[in-house]
Amino acid sequence: MISRRLLLAAAPGLALAAGTVRVAEIRGELKGGLLFLRARIGPGEGLFLLDTGAPVTVLDRGFAGRAKVREARDEVIVGVGGARIAARAEAAELTLEGGPAVRVEASITDLAAVAARIGLPLAGIVGSDFLSDFTATFDYGRGTLSLAIGPASSPSAAPMRFGRTPYVRATAVLGAKSASGEFQIDTGANTAVVLWKPFAERHFPGAGAASGAVQGVAGVSQARIGRLTALEVAGQRLAGLSANFADEVRPDDAGRDHAGVIGGPAFSGRRIIIDYPGQRFSFA
Repeated sequence: MISRRLLLAAAPGLALAAGTVRVAEIRGELKGGLLFLRARIGPGEGLFLLDTGAPVTVLDRGFAGRAKVREARDEVIVGVGGARIAARAEAAELTLEGGPAVRVEASITDLAAVAARIGLPLAGIVGSDFLSDFTATFDYGRGTLSLAIGPASSPSAAPMRFGRTPYVRATAVLGAKSASGEFQIDTGANTAVVLWKPFAERHFPGAGAASGAVQGVAGVSQARIGRLTALEVAGQRLAGLSANFADEVRPDDAGRDHAGVIGGPAFSGRRIIIDYPGQRFSFA
């Protein structure tokens, strides 16, 4: 059954084939391992970061005002950098340029600091609430997103747990040491692998030397940057990935064996499939 949140008539290029509604390929822009798409809500249109690690779509406060999105209640956003006061918007239709429209109840907060660090004007963030009815194919070589309604992944794909965001089991390798756990698939993270600090200290003590800062929606946090020998996930070995060994944020929907986050740069030049309805993850 197609979710009532989906407004298919608003999506050009839809075709019905073999019982599956497919959405036309959506062209975006790649920068720093992150994928950006143009979208509109109300009379507002702008650039949005595609972020599977965000449970809820987020609108920049200035953009939300121009788009005439109404606030329903106050809330607090918790993430990298701590917590920030925000507002929850009334339900409204968010439409990807060249893609579908989905009714979302977005969070509204100031994204100016995030936009400044990225170096692009940022109207908002498309989260997993928008994507949850789709099988989404991210092409990090061509800078595109393709969507299919309903489960469409291969039976050989790796199992994926979906709480409010997607998770997959993976093994981090550093020299002769390795450790496995559950990793959030976070296409909005600009570091390839972000290891939860307790996991990193338990399995890779002392790893990572260069200090730095990570900018999140909620603020800035400190990082300890190094490099993993590899990350093994869904039958693939991703070698030589940059890593933060000092993440202190544990997502609200994380499991008991939370290990960290796999960010967009880990998939550079590759195609990944996140099958939300079928709860499967694979490389295409």
